[in-house]
Amino acid sequence: MSLTIFFRRHLLALILWIITIILALISGYYAFYQPQASEFSSPDSISLASSTLNITKTTETTSLVNPQPDIEKTTEKKELAGESSSTPLVVLDKTATLKIANQEYLLSISATSTLYEQMQTLATNDPHFSFSGTDYGALGFFVEQINKQKNNTQTQEYWLYYLNGQPANIGISSYVPQSGDLIEWRYEKI
Repeated sequence: MSLTIFFRRHLLALILWIITIILALISGYYAFYQPQASEFSSPDSISLASSTLNITKTTETTSLVNPQPDIEKTTEKKELAGESSSTPLVVLDKTATLKIANQEYLLSISATSTLYEQMQTLATNDPHFSFSGTDYGALGFFVEQINKQKNNTQTQEYWLYYLNGQPANIGISSYVPQSGDLIEWRYEKI
């Protein structure tokens, strides 16, 4: 009898609690169980999970094409044991370096372009670079494969990226590269 009295007194709180749990389950389902997988690679081998993503990627690719970085040519003077020579020195402004294994790529810096968008542009323009992963909406894009090397859950080896030698604490969907950055992808056991 005391249980019946308890439910009568707290019926409104119980109903609000049940509604809250239902809303949490629905939002969790849409946040975690409906990711959109996509792959970005050279134009010769583009494969996407759905035609909707293909339309989105095409739109993004055309809007993400960056102009070439500003290049200044200067002359550096060398003097060795009384000899004087001039050699051309190329200075790149507004670029970041993307390093994967022993391969380095230059990224043209834009004030609003994220690392994810820069990697999409690179994959479109460079036939030797590709990456794929899953877009988790508000949580961002999770890289699962770079240059045909996939994350390995069996051996616990994953692609992790570093900013200027330090482990990144921001996802590639949110990070906007800065001029002079060294962005390095490492395949590591965690």
